[in-house]
Amino acid sequence: MIRQIQNMDKKELSYRGIDAYEIGLTLFSEKFHESQSENPCSVCGRKTNLSIGIHVGGGGGTIVHPEDIELARDGGYMGFFPIGKECIKKVPKEFRVVWEQLPEDKDGWRK
Repeated sequence: MIRQIQNMDKKELSYRGIDAYEIGLTLFSEKFHESQSENPCSVCGRKTNLSIGIHVGGGGGTIVHPEDIELARDGGYMGFFPIGKECIKKVPKEFRVVWEQLPEDKDGWRK
């Protein structure tokens, strides 16, 4: 399930990732796009409290391991996206990201 993904721009680098479809998740589905919530779940579109989520890469189909974010930045990395409390259960624990634990940049934005 976990595989090494070749970075598109820097061929010598790769990062750990999971294909979202392989674990039963459809990221950025129609429900997500139709959601009126401020911080919708990236799978089902329901409101989240933004406390937990995933890093998304591969143009939207890959869940990136949190320790490999820097390696994924040049390979279709899209950023952090919240996942609701039911949908996150399908994501392996080592790929889950707690919002409050994300580092902040110099302007106070979490990355």
